[in-house]
Amino acid sequence: MMRKKGQLPCGIEIDGTVYRDYELREQFVADEIEVLESEHGPRAIKTDSYYNICLMARRLALVGLDKPVTPEMVMGMLSDDFTHLLKSSKAMSVERDSFRGAAEAAPDAASGPVEVGI
Repeated sequence: MMRKKGQLPCGIEIDGTVYRDYELREQFVADEIEVLESEHGPRAIKTDSYYNICLMARRLALVGLDKPVTPEMVMGMLSDDFTHLLKSSKAMSVERDSFRGAAEAAPDAASGPVEVGI
């Protein structure tokens, strides 16, 4: 599972503490299903923006915060921070795609001749 660590430009204030360091993980199908089956599901179904907020909350961990990030916490962040997380998520996707591309371009050692040095 791919993860990206970083620091938010502004930080999220939760219970009087500002959190800037984060870890964002890849999005899984389970995240999508669990959002729709959660208490946030009815609103997420109606609003794509809220659905994306819920997905981001599931994927985000704030260093030092001893509880899961909620959609309400994400909605309380500044736009600059959310934009930063979106860029981080996109960079992870690009990295994953480049990894897949490199794997597809690599010769299949099991199907071709093997050169052995003497």
